[in-house]
Order: sequence, then structure tokens, then C-alpha cells
Amino acid sequence: MKHPEWVKKTGSVSAVLVFLFICGCSKPPKSAADYYNRGAVYANNGEFDKAIEDFSKAVELDPKDVRSYYNRGLSYGAKSAYAPAIEDFSKAIAIAPGSGLAYLSRGNMYSRKGAYDLAIEDYSREIEIASKPVDAYYYRGRAYAAKGRQEAAIEDFTRAIANDPRCSGAYADRGLAYYNIGEQEMAMIDVSKALEINPELAEGYSIRGTIYMGTGRGALAIDAFTMALAMAPKDARVYADRGRAYAGEGQYAPAIDDFSRALALEPKLSGAYSGRAAAYLKKGDFDKAIEDSARAIALDPESAEPYYNRGLARAYKGEHDRAIEDFSSAIAISPRMASLYYSRSLSYREKGESQKAAADKKKYRSLAKK
Repeated sequence: MKHPEWVKKTGSVSAVLVFLFICGCSKPPKSAADYYNRGAVYANNGEFDKAIEDFSKAVELDPKDVRSYYNRGLSYGAKSAYAPAIEDFSKAIAIAPGSGLAYLSRGNMYSRKGAYDLAIEDYSREIEIASKPVDAYYYRGRAYAAKGRQEAAIEDFTRAIANDPRCSGAYADRGLAYYNIGEQEMAMIDVSKALEINPELAEGYSIRGTIYMGTGRGALAIDAFTMALAMAPKDARVYADRGRAYAGEGQYAPAIDDFSRALALEPKLSGAYSGRAAAYLKKGDFDKAIEDSARAIALDPESAEPYYNRGLARAYKGEHDRAIEDFSSAIAISPRMASLYYSRSLSYREKGESQKAAADKKKYRSLAKK
């Protein structure tokens, strides 16, 4: 199937959001087309609220104006307003069922919400429509990777590369997927290829840093994350990753600085609170470790790490009853994490509960052997 003419005019999608630029007119808008044209200019200038107003006027005047629904959806997406964005892309699809870009864009909104199964359905529909899909394979690969389906992700990234051998993002993400299944050599080959194609690909340096950190090369990881930040200085997650790399090298002060930078950019990044808590713990600042762990737990109560960090901090302060509560909460989430049992056994021993301490020590030994 071919894309309809209105879709072709928007061009190729190489990022999450792409806007059609139409030169505006100085006269006050009167028709749906006038409002659409001015809205497109606002959107390209980053004035998304004004763009939404004009696209809304356009669809009031012409309820079948698929371009305005589509571009209003993009504008909502740029504001992280996922529900109305999805609604607008759905309207565009209802009007023009062959509008592949609307499926692709709706899939991106679902992905950003974490609704990966719905995203995969939309990307698959775009793959059926497009004659030579690249973006749909790429984004579907990312959705599969987010679901832990690394082999499926690798297959889709490979298809994206087959359709566009210069797709640096597909090489970078395929490298990460290879790393996640233990294929470290293949991972580094792909990341290097991504950076050869696009030396300014921040994600490529970030993934290289992840691979270095996971293979015990912390200093190289720090360098890679620093390169990523040179390309993307407002990426909170890369600051958090570099913070963990610094912490792994025993450099706790710069680690804390990086976690703090990450949180300034993204205040709800639970992993940055957990990482900073661990760094405070290593520095002996137990109260701050407890505070940050509590923040991390509030944001992500299903993560064992902040419970573990808070348990350690409380144990160091002699608060063994509360430490045991935290270690037990962490064990309920990650029952095969050996260090949790070891730490809880020490708190049981301090309380004089020798049988419980011995049971936990035995459990620790059995898990540590595996």
C-alpha cells in the first residue's frame, strides 16, 4: 500500500516528532487551510499551545481535515500530553486508514507511555503500509527491547538497517540488545559502526558507556558518557549513568554531583535518587542516604535497590529493626538477590536472633554459589 498524498507531504520520519512546515500568511486566517498553515508555522517554531489552538480551529471548520488532527497530535506529543495526542492520531487514522505516519506517531506515543504492546501493534500496521519501512522497524525494535525481547529487537533493527544502511540509531540500539544477551563483541562492533556513520550520535556514546560499565571498564565508561553529554547536555539519564560509573570507580563526590544534575533535569528519576543514596552511603552520610532512598521508593516502590540502600543506612545507624524491615521488603521484590540475605543476617545477629541469622546466612551461601 502507498501512503496517501497528505502523508507524503510530511516527509520521512527520522525522529519521534516531525512537523510539516508551511509558510504562513500575514492575513488573519479565515478557512481551515489558513488555520492549518498558521498552526504548522507555530509548531515548527516550538509554539505548541498556539499551534494546538489553530489546528483546533481548523478541525472545527473542517472535521475531515486529517492534516490538522495529525499535526495537533504531534503538538500534544511535544508537550508530553499523550492521551490527547493518541486521540488525534486515532481520528486521523479513522479518516484516512492508510495513513501510515499516524500509526507510527501513535505508536511512539504508546511507547512513551510504556504501553509497548499497543505500540508494537501500530508499528506493525505501519510496516504493512510502508513500501520500505525503516522507522517502524526501528521503533518496534525499541519497543521489543523495552519488553525484554532482545532477539526480536535485534531482528527488527537488522531489518531497519537492511532498508537504510546509514541508520545509525538502529546500529546503536542493536548493539545494546546484543550486550543485553551477552554478545559483547557484537555489541561493540555495532556501536562503533553507529558512531562511524554519525560521530555526533549521543546515544551511541551512551550505549558504549553502558557496555564499558557492564564489563568493568569504569574509566572508559566515564569518558564515553562525557562524550554523550557533550552532544546532549540536558540528558538526565546520561548524567545518572555517569554518576554510577563514577561511583563504581570510588569517586563519590562527582557521582553525587552527576546524580544531582540528573534530578535537576528530571526530578522524578527514581534511579538517580537510588544512585545518589548509594553514594551517600559510601561516604558515610547515612541520613541523606535514607532521605534519597525514601524518595526513590515513593517514585518506584517495585525496585529493590532503594530498600536495600535504606536498610544498609539504618543498619549502620544501629536501627536494626527498621533495617530488617527494609531488607525484607527488598527480598520480597528480588528474592534471588544474595546480598539481601547476607545483610539481613547481620542485623538479625546484632539483635541476638541467631537462628534467623543462620537461616539467612545459609540462604545467602546457596544463592551466591549459583
